Amino acid sequence: MQKILTWRWIEKKEEPKNEEASTSGKPARKPQRQREYFVKWFEKSYWHCSWVSELQLDVFHPLMIRNYMRKYDMDEPPRLEDPLDEMDARRKRMGANSKAYENNMEERFYR
Repeated sequence: MQKILTWRWIEKKEEPKNEEASTSGKPARKPQRQREYFVKWFEKSYWHCSWVSELQLDVFHPLMIRNYMRKYDMDEPPRLEDPLDEMDARRKRMGANSKAYENNMEERFYR
């Protein structure tokens, strides 16, 4: 694994171990929330990124997941609508005024 890109919550449903538990009339357990991480693999392109469970990362890449947890807030997953960098933020602020953005680009880079 090369790096962790983002994470999300997944609901994992636990199934009853035997048929008697499912027919006994007991209410079903609430699904457990677990983290799932979107990772980029070493020497692979971004086309090959995949979702990996927290348990797998904790077993095979414990240092990487600890560093990621230290750096980012683990209570809420990152919103995908957030701007990735300064240019995305500027583009989002200009919104429908894309002509002004294009003129600004020409002014900054063409001259």
